[in-house]
Amino acid sequence: MDLKSNIKINPFLKWAGGKRWLINNYSEFLPVSFNQYFEPFLGSGVVFFYLKPKKAYLSDINRELIITYNQIKLNYREVYKKLLVHAKKHSTEYYYDIRKKEYKSESDIAARLIYLNRACFNGIYRENSKGKFNVPIGNKYGELNEIKKRDDNFEGCSRLLANATISNTSFEEMFKKAKKDDFIYVDPPYIHKDLAGKFAHYNGNRFSWEDEEKLANCMLEAHKKGVKLLMSNVATEDIKKLFLKKGFHIVELDRKTSIAGKEKFCGKYPEMIIFN
Repeated sequence: MDLKSNIKINPFLKWAGGKRWLINNYSEFLPVSFNQYFEPFLGSGVVFFYLKPKKAYLSDINRELIITYNQIKLNYREVYKKLLVHAKKHSTEYYYDIRKKEYKSESDIAARLIYLNRACFNGIYRENSKGKFNVPIGNKYGELNEIKKRDDNFEGCSRLLANATISNTSFEEMFKKAKKDDFIYVDPPYIHKDLAGKFAHYNGNRFSWEDEEKLANCMLEAHKKGVKLLMSNVATEDIKKLFLKKGFHIVELDRKTSIAGKEKFCGKYPEMIIFN
């Protein structure tokens, strides 16, 4: 059954750097029409769930994240059942036990990732150099509704993901697939030349300045093919120079960020939208 365009499907994950602010305040920058949809830095997939494209290619280098999306697509009932078990057993001790536990079953991997994502501090996904998730428990660890949410719609997510090819691949591979009048939404780890490596271990890998330059070249090649492009990125002079040099348009904006541990450190965060 196709999902009606007016039915809202919320992402089943929260994610540091999520793009709810984009769809809530700047949705006019999203194209009205396109053929296939591509998202090479998936995270919580806010833009994907907002647009509800008829055909999509979703990817990320985070293997467990991709397993989770594929399990929601193909096996959401089993994943949700196991998530409810986590919710029932949830405690501080339980959280840290599950955080260090490893599973072989893909439905167990998916339920674990969703549980940790909802119970951890601010929805941050971070791994150490050994590829182990290491985010501490969140401030709301005692609230079961943080794990079992009233607006969960795993069935709706599954139906929408039925139209998507979901893969554990690099952004370079995704850009190669896009054709004229396709749309690529790009939301890379935020980094710039002087702070290379600051976001080093979300996936046990580094997203470096060299990666940013590769991404800019991929976008330029996609632009030449007639692909529609929209990127969100941190507003720094080196990022602006890089993409202006490639001929892209830039709109700067501020958004409120609440990722800091204390309210006094939260505030406006300079970002920009880059498009062709």
